[in-house]
Amino acid sequence: MDRREELITDIPSRVVAGPVGEAGKRGQWRFHAYRAREYSGKMVTCGFETNPDPLVIRLDVRGPYRIHLGLFKVFQGSRTVVRLRLSSDSCCRMVEVTPREHASDTAIYEIPWRDANLTNQELILEAEYNVPGSLASIRLEPIPALTEPKSPDVAFPMAVTEDGHQAFVERPHRRPEDLYEALDRIPDNSCMRILLWCIAGADLCNYPTRVGTYDYGRSRDPILPGYGVRDENMRLWRKNGWDSMQVMGDYARKRGWEFHVSMRMEAFSAHYPFDDVFFSEFFNAHPELRCRDEKGEIIGRLSYAHPEVQDHILAIAGEILAYEPDGFNAIFVRGMPLVLYEPIMVEGFQREYGLNALDLAEDDERWTAYKCNIITGFMRRLKSLLKPGQRLSALMPPDKYRCYWGGLDVETWVGEGIIDDVYPVAHTYDEHDVHRFDDSALDLDYFLNLLGRERIRVIPVFSRWTKPGARQLIGAHLDNGADGYCLWDGASKRVLPDSLDLGYRERPPRVERGEEYRRVPLQRIGDFRIDRYHPWEVF
Repeated sequence: MDRREELITDIPSRVVAGPVGEAGKRGQWRFHAYRAREYSGKMVTCGFETNPDPLVIRLDVRGPYRIHLGLFKVFQGSRTVVRLRLSSDSCCRMVEVTPREHASDTAIYEIPWRDANLTNQELILEAEYNVPGSLASIRLEPIPALTEPKSPDVAFPMAVTEDGHQAFVERPHRRPEDLYEALDRIPDNSCMRILLWCIAGADLCNYPTRVGTYDYGRSRDPILPGYGVRDENMRLWRKNGWDSMQVMGDYARKRGWEFHVSMRMEAFSAHYPFDDVFFSEFFNAHPELRCRDEKGEIIGRLSYAHPEVQDHILAIAGEILAYEPDGFNAIFVRGMPLVLYEPIMVEGFQREYGLNALDLAEDDERWTAYKCNIITGFMRRLKSLLKPGQRLSALMPPDKYRCYWGGLDVETWVGEGIIDDVYPVAHTYDEHDVHRFDDSALDLDYFLNLLGRERIRVIPVFSRWTKPGARQLIGAHLDNGADGYCLWDGASKRVLPDSLDLGYRERPPRVERGEEYRRVPLQRIGDFRIDRYHPWEVF
């Protein structure tokens, strides 16, 4: 069968479902006639706040093709983005034109998108939230066959964290699959093997919880646009009875990834402006269980010295483990310590040591040991909830001092077999005990030399993995004995090819990737010539 190249330039004529019209309107794509040097047609566009419903576009071809998409850069100084999927795909993929030229940019940028078998396939076009979009042309280039991606020999698994938050704030959801669209951009031939999916907070839950606070959808005064999107999405999920824990777990298993559920152990509440965005019902109901500083002032955390706090968190952990994830991951790099100078702590220390903790330095070894005993007791209880084969892991501060200061006796946890995976995170902390990302701050040797280290995986976490030199730094840690590598917020739009192949047994060199597009000069849009005497010039 002789298959020829197909060029689709009249996009509205191929739309079989979805709103498109000549006038701009919320929820609807708009079309515009255009003339380019090589062809003419009608493009579809949307503005920053249009948020149009998807368009289903008929392709009418059979067999393998390379798909090229023509985008018009809608607005000066701004990205132009569309999201597309074939009818057989679960998720959309982003295609974008970034600001490249002056406001008089007059071209269609033809960008290679993907190879696919297009038999019985339609193209679904969606908008990106708060970003203008356009689609002017679709060029279908026949190819002999599809090339199967080569399965890599992975020596070091890659893990990514997803904080259970950004997946709900990126854009309005229409389908459960929208939850994992960012993760779906990670290719099958990457080193990705472990997903750390966060429930959102400590007892702030983004799944239908019976124990914690079913978070989101409750803000009265959202402080940022994304939080309004988050609330609308959660209302949609609740209305439709969708379960984010089940959806994400099923997706991870489909991809062949380990699925570990994370909890930020102190993320209950915060001061303005976040008090209206994150607020735990349990936290609000129990001020007597909150942490206290050395002066007795209330701290925005709950004290794990109180059995009621431990019982509450363990009940949520049990609820999570009923989904049968591969493991439970405790995040101990935010909001440390979990115990301070509450009366229950000061009195307990007085009974055991005969000393007043308030008279000692905050890093006194006896006071530190007492804090560690409290948290180790909690970790033993947490470990007892796991079934055989499920792994208990922890995201830890970057060195021994900060671990013990936070009450985290990682040496005992490893020695007793309480935890199975250690994820040290490269942070420094300022005078307010607020973290700062610093990938050079990690003392990996401390974790690699723990007694019992052979029974655990040590997987360092990198937060600045998009920065220059990150590839070399991650590679050095792998060469030094790490069992894998983890990207903090790795399920974001910033997923880069440079990060995905570092765990190959034979690590490939970094490849410089230039932008791939073909520029097709435009001559007219609507009634106006734009290749000279540009209409924007009058403004």
